[in-house]
Formats: sequence, structure tokens, C-alpha cells
Amino acid sequence: LSTFLRQMKAGHSKVILAGNPDRAAMWFDDYYKVKSEDDEWTVIKPTYLDIIAWLPDALIHEIEMMRKTDPVSYAQIYLGDLDVAGWEQTFHSFSAREHYIPRDALLSAPTRAGDMLQSIIIGVDDAESQDAIAASSVMLKNNGCMTVNESLYLSCRELPVKPALTERCDIVINYLDYIQLHFNAERATPIIMVFDCASGMYRQMAVMKRTDRDYMRWRNVTLLPYTSKQGKEEQLDEVNTAFANGTLMIADVNKYSPQYSNDTLVKQIKALRYLPNKKIDPTIPNDCTDALQYAVMTVLKNPYRLSFPDRRAAYLADNGAEAFLEKLKYGDIQ
Repeated sequence: LSTFLRQMKAGHSKVILAGNPDRAAMWFDDYYKVKSEDDEWTVIKPTYLDIIAWLPDALIHEIEMMRKTDPVSYAQIYLGDLDVAGWEQTFHSFSAREHYIPRDALLSAPTRAGDMLQSIIIGVDDAESQDAIAASSVMLKNNGCMTVNESLYLSCRELPVKPALTERCDIVINYLDYIQLHFNAERATPIIMVFDCASGMYRQMAVMKRTDRDYMRWRNVTLLPYTSKQGKEEQLDEVNTAFANGTLMIADVNKYSPQYSNDTLVKQIKALRYLPNKKIDPTIPNDCTDALQYAVMTVLKNPYRLSFPDRRAAYLADNGAEAFLEKLKYGDIQ
């Protein structure tokens, strides 16, 4: 270290800093911009275009397809333009290429330990104060991995009259019937339906469940109001982390379901932005991402206590400080 410092002082050594910030809010992006104005620093910003002669044709084709179909992601990922989509992309870890996968590819993927379906979490965002109804079905596996299958989206702006509360409940119930028919015909898998606690739909659905003569429709179905002590932005950051960790995927179901698609969900995921004050931009529709938040955070906010067998086993074997405090809290010290 002393030799290095002497050489630096004498001007015989150079320090090269290389960074790859994935969003405008990352400190390195601001640091880079400051140094780019400093005459004592030599600042370069290489992209794939500087090494395109050495890239394989398959990768170049993939990049060109993204440039045509998703220019925002192309500019961010391959050109390093972090300002192209506004101040801050909420789900900056989401990539359609990595996380929006055709169902055929998901079904043909090799089966891993813990891939058995554990439960289905359906997040519902009602149009009580907004202008759309949205719901997402998250298939939860024993290993804690999640896949979003068919989603519901209905814009009330496209209807001549906004549906009444009971009519909106019927729309969600028809969606539940679809999920039961295609993923839970034997009613063996628990389904948890999570509603915005500020919405009247949860209370109305509870009444309809008690009075419905179709017993099989509601067998193994639990209705819950979604509540959390975390701020909305903090919760969305956790959902984004699930994308980054590869534990959350979205299925492209367009070939299978003309009625329920994930296209609008993916569109809102790409569009949602933070304002400079780190608050969600209220001018961007977020009905689908709210429904996704309710479903995913129901899993993430308390992963050990939802009885996932694989996670439970890892938890019991974990001797770390956080796991110890969790075990102490719930009396799991053996």
C-alpha cells in the first residue's frame, strides 16, 4: 500500500474505476456524471457497439429485436441511458426477456426440487376509487418461487357505465372459477384471495361467500384484507428484488387464454416510475401492479410462517442471527 501511494503521489500510477449502475438512483451514476465534468478525470462510456465485432450473431440478433420491440429497455441495458425512461423505473430489475416467459417454456423446463405447487395467492385491486379492476394469480411453489399465471384486467373507462360493487364482485368470481377450473379442479390446493383493506369488495365478497350455494367454488378458499406496516414504495422494492433474485416470473399465456392475459400487467410494470421524491408517479396506471403487490407481498412479508416445507426446513437448519431471533420470537428454539 505504501509503495502504491508513493507511486500515486509521483504520478506514476492510475486508478481505473468501472461501474455498471442499473438505475438512475444508484450512487455510481451521479458519481460518474460529476467526474465527467472534472478535467482531472478521463471518463469513457463504452457500450456493446464498441465490441460488436466480437459478439456472436445470436446475441446481436437478440439485441436488435429488443431495440425494435422494447426501445426503452434497449437504451437502458445496452446503451447505458438511465434517463431514457424518466427519473426512476420502479421495477428496474424486470426484463421481459428474463421474466416474461411463454408458458410452453415454463412447462418444458427441468423440474427442480421444491417445484410442487403449494398454494395460489390471488391479489385483487378493485375499481372503487380507480378506473379499472385487476387481479393476478400467483402460483406459489414449495421452494418459495412464484409464477404469475392468468391475470384479470377490466378498464371501466371502456364501459358505458361503471359496474356496481356486486357486479364487480361477480367479475372477480368468474375469474376465480377460471383459476379453479384450470389449476385446482380437485380443490386440493389452498387459495388465498387478498383485497385492498380500504376497498369495500373484501366485505362484499365475504358476504357472497357465506351465502353462495355453490359450496365447491369456495372450498379451500380464504379471503383476506391486505394490510402492511411497510410503505408502498418499500413493498414495491421487495417485489422488484424478487424479479432480481429470479424467484418471481410472469407467464405469457396469450396462446392459452384469450380472456385473461398478462400483457397489461407487464406494460404497467415497465411504465411505473418513481418521482424525484421517491413516491410513485400517480399519473401512471398501477391497478395491475397493485394486485401483484398484494399477492407477492403476502408471501414475502413473512416467508417462514406460511408453512412452505422447503423454506421451513432451511429455516430450522439456519443458525444465523436473524433466524435465531425469528425462532426466539415464535418459540422455535429446540
